[in-house]
Amino acid sequence: MTKDDPRPRVVFDCMIFLQATANESGPAAALLRLVDRNVLSLFVSREILDEVRDVLSRSKIRKKSPDITRERVDALMIRVSDKAAIVDFIHSTSVTSETQRMRNTSISQLRSKLITS
Repeated sequence: MTKDDPRPRVVFDCMIFLQATANESGPAAALLRLVDRNVLSLFVSREILDEVRDVLSRSKIRKKSPDITRERVDALMIRVSDKAAIVDFIHSTSVTSETQRMRNTSISQLRSKLITS
């Protein structure tokens, strides 16, 4: 969050995208809908997008979740590319107690937004 953009900033790992694609009514898909509605500001790297495409294209994943088709993967990639800020590299950070407090507050706020949506 910044003064100019009060939306919480988020980075999703590959599992969020996998779960959202496999189950459109699940919590991961609800997070993507919050991105679509501009409630969250999503940041991704090219590496994350490449990993998502790779994982969602694996035959083992497709056998387990036959609804994950090439068309759905392509649609997801376009959706994410349209809505997300693409960054060169996402640095890992250590979690301080202040960061953890902010994270917990943000999760509570997101839960209330998911419940009301």
